[in-house]
Amino acid sequence: MERILGPSSEYVQSNGHWTRITEPVSGRLSDKPPIYDINAHDLYIPFMALGTYVVLAGLLLGLQGKQIYPGSFELAVRQGLGRLVLASYPSESNIVYIG
Repeated sequence: MERILGPSSEYVQSNGHWTRITEPVSGRLSDKPPIYDINAHDLYIPFMALGTYVVLAGLLLGLQGKQIYPGSFELAVRQGLGRLVLASYPSESNIVYIG
């Protein structure tokens, strides 16, 4: 597998951990801005999931023989965003609760 993907050390920081990079700011440690931190969280995967949900919703509407109109895509986006928020809320609240 390493021959195909290359060495995994390219994707891990020099200290071997998947943690955010910190820097001293005003006498205390703070995370570096995401543009300078390879391990920063981004929204690529959630937005791709939302886009896939909207495309599949349009495909299913078409396969069911229903008329597709712009309002149906708006509804799919709203439902997708709502489900995305509801799915991420429990994990975020657990992270805050645990510390």
